[in-house]
Amino acid sequence: MRNRTLAFAKRSASWALGFSFTLLSGCSFLSSPVIDAKGPVAIAQRDLMFTALGMMLVLVIPVIVLTIVFAVKYRADKGAKYTPMWDNSHLIETICWTVPAILVVILGVMVWNSTHALDPYKPLASDQEPLRVDVISLDWKYLFLYPDQDIGAVNELVFPVNRPLELHMTSGTVMTALMIPTLGGQIYAMGGMETELNLMAHEEGSFMGRNTMFSGDGFSAMSFEARSVSDTAFDAWVAAAKSQGSELDMARFQELAKPTQDVAPEVYADIPDTLFKTVIYNLGGASMGMADPNAHTNMGAMPGDGEGVSAQDTSAYETDGVAPPDAQGTATAPATQSAAPHSPDTTD
Repeated sequence: MRNRTLAFAKRSASWALGFSFTLLSGCSFLSSPVIDAKGPVAIAQRDLMFTALGMMLVLVIPVIVLTIVFAVKYRADKGAKYTPMWDNSHLIETICWTVPAILVVILGVMVWNSTHALDPYKPLASDQEPLRVDVISLDWKYLFLYPDQDIGAVNELVFPVNRPLELHMTSGTVMTALMIPTLGGQIYAMGGMETELNLMAHEEGSFMGRNTMFSGDGFSAMSFEARSVSDTAFDAWVAAAKSQGSELDMARFQELAKPTQDVAPEVYADIPDTLFKTVIYNLGGASMGMADPNAHTNMGAMPGDGEGVSAQDTSAYETDGVAPPDAQGTATAPATQSAAPHSPDTTD
């Protein structure tokens, strides 16, 4: 009976291993976007992951090996070793506590340094000026605004190769996220706030970007194409967008903000200068019907009526890290990159 049980267990294990390898044969490890990194941020993250994995294997592999050794050595068999009086080994205790403690300290220092080095708000080292792109996440699409080029695009992000890409993000709907795995990590986009992500591509190519946050029915199809191109190709794309793109006024933006899925890429010209800040200050201006960043609700309004504010009104700004408005009602933005709902830089 016992022999039949062992034989059945061996056959089951063989079938399970064979089935697992069959399934895994359809997976391409090297072509994974996280492994096939194309930018400095993604490469650093990949190297950190492999380094941490290698250090953890220093513990995991001996545990797996010793588990098999102990199972065989102390098996329920007449020929197996039997030591009922054994209860302690100072050498084993020392190894079991010292080695993991050392690895935890090393991993802690390494992760601390990498966290600061890979800060998404930290500008990337380059001899070229970063390309700023303002990103507004909507249901269920991304709107990319190029303020310096005065163009925009839906579900299409085009940028020059070997030039830093500075993404400033907010949401005109619920909380979402943006991630281009081949170029770097993700960051959240939230209504009434501005987040930032700095990326760069080392080679030309087309990369998949997507929303990694559950945000409603269409989130699974909320993806876009990110393309790194040569400087000449980027200039040509900008020129084509300016000449062929339709105007993106507030009425068109309101229409674009309506929940839709599988939206085809489209380019726009003549982008309103205040569109990005309008969405931030109005905490989802697309759903509130506000075309002017000065048309604040109580959630985002500056104290006072534009004629200056009293000393009693400055407390709201001090708590948010924003300087109070001057005599003309102009607020000074905080020194950080993030924009709070109470930090307008226009005159109310």
